[in-house]
Amino acid sequence: MAYLSAARRRNLVVLATLVVAGGGLVVYWWVTHPRSPEEAIRRVLNAMETAAEQGRTGAFMRHISDRYLDEAGYTKRTLGQLALQALRGTHSFEVVVNNPQIRVEDETAEVEARVLIITETEGQLSYDITARFEKETVGGWLVVWSSGWQGSEYRGTE
Repeated sequence: MAYLSAARRRNLVVLATLVVAGGGLVVYWWVTHPRSPEEAIRRVLNAMETAAEQGRTGAFMRHISDRYLDEAGYTKRTLGQLALQALRGTHSFEVVVNNPQIRVEDETAEVEARVLIITETEGQLSYDITARFEKETVGGWLVVWSSGWQGSEYRGTE
């Protein structure tokens, strides 16, 4: 009799633990997963901004599609080499993405934003950047095309 009582109590404790763990997983998923494509793209922009500021080229390039190709002829590989050169420096800088305008249509999105790069040595650099994102099966929203950073639309500000 005491054995059945102890086994029943143990089973209730195990069941309660599983319910709490399952509830925790649901809450974690709810908090970490975006509710809309716009929110998902904002998270990608934030992750790219943070990776650039921390000099983490791999984390930055994780958000660039293997199919990336822009009007200047840059591919993901070329972009990775440029990012490695830019982020490898010893000087610190801050990246600010001002009020990105996001337009989503099915599995494609276009983002327009003013990006400020603030450095101690060169001051503040401003770029009006347009980026096209596509939702890929593996990897989520990735950049497949961009313009405005290649230099032709560079504007330094005092």
